[in-house]
Amino acid sequence: MTVPSHPGVAPGLVGTYPAEAEAGGGYVWDAVLEYRVWSHPERGAPDLADGSDYYHAFETYEEALEFSRHRRALRSHWR
Repeated sequence: MTVPSHPGVAPGLVGTYPAEAEAGGGYVWDAVLEYRVWSHPERGAPDLADGSDYYHAFETYEEALEFSRHRRALRSHWR
């Protein structure tokens, strides 16, 4: 399956949105804010948030995908 890649609408804001920012789903949305790769300490990711899940934010899907390929225990999400 090929995922269409859309750059974030405001590159300077990537990484500043709250973890609980509202998001749509599927392939229908107005704009991509950022792409997120979530880390899960309970699955072996480094514990950087006192046992809580956390994410790394990227402007493009390709950057997020590349990062996730080099890390264990991660799950990609786009927002």
